[in-house]
Amino acid sequence: MHGTFIQDDHGNISNRIQQVSHQLTSCKTIPEIKQIRDTAEQLRVDAQQRDLGLKLQNRATELKIQAERKLGKSLAEMKLRGGDRKTGRETIRLKDLGIDKNQSARWQQSASVPESKFRAYVQQTQTAGKELSSAGMLRLAKQCRIEQSSMACESNSRNNLSASSSSPPISMPLRPPQHLPSRDFSDLIDEGKNHVNTLTGLLEQLCERAGFAADTGESRACRRYLQEISLHFDYLMVEMQQLAKERRFLTSGIPSNF
Repeated sequence: MHGTFIQDDHGNISNRIQQVSHQLTSCKTIPEIKQIRDTAEQLRVDAQQRDLGLKLQNRATELKIQAERKLGKSLAEMKLRGGDRKTGRETIRLKDLGIDKNQSARWQQSASVPESKFRAYVQQTQTAGKELSSAGMLRLAKQCRIEQSSMACESNSRNNLSASSSSPPISMPLRPPQHLPSRDFSDLIDEGKNHVNTLTGLLEQLCERAGFAADTGESRACRRYLQEISLHFDYLMVEMQQLAKERRFLTSGIPSNF
């Protein structure tokens, strides 16, 4: 009799996963996708608690990760700043969507993984008889970032070597600030902080390849300096915002035909 109950539970959850999976393909709004993500997580928990087998549990987890990746893509397209986005008179806030900043960051990292690598991760994990997890996707996202950074560095090195060997050095004067491309300084600071995060990941990879312990003095020093650079960017952001306010104040009284 107990086996019959397990079989019924397995069939019910399996059918529910299939139904929710179909819903995920058609839904478009963030609240709808998040509801599907939460439903998939509950199905995963039910399958685990009722001991219905790893295969069914992983099906629910795969559905949850797919929803998280879709959420991450939607959030990235919104280009929220500090968790908010102003559209005319309306301000879209993460908390109004039922999402916190940590979830937003994790889901966008998950969405950054190419579909082919995501599929390979699912296949390899299932073949090995292991559990799929959102944490595993974050590790994969980190690995992808490191690989992309390494490829970019190698490409830049090859291009620099090619340029230096095929043409004489050219002295280019620095352009004055007014001739620089118009970009929001906050974008530049965010880009700098992203570079710091990338360098931190590359440092970990190099230490691992070289067999250095993560707690050696040199490794700790490098990480500390990178953290300090990130803090400097934060301080720079505050100072630049203050300078922008002062500049608007000083120029507000200048005649238009000046």
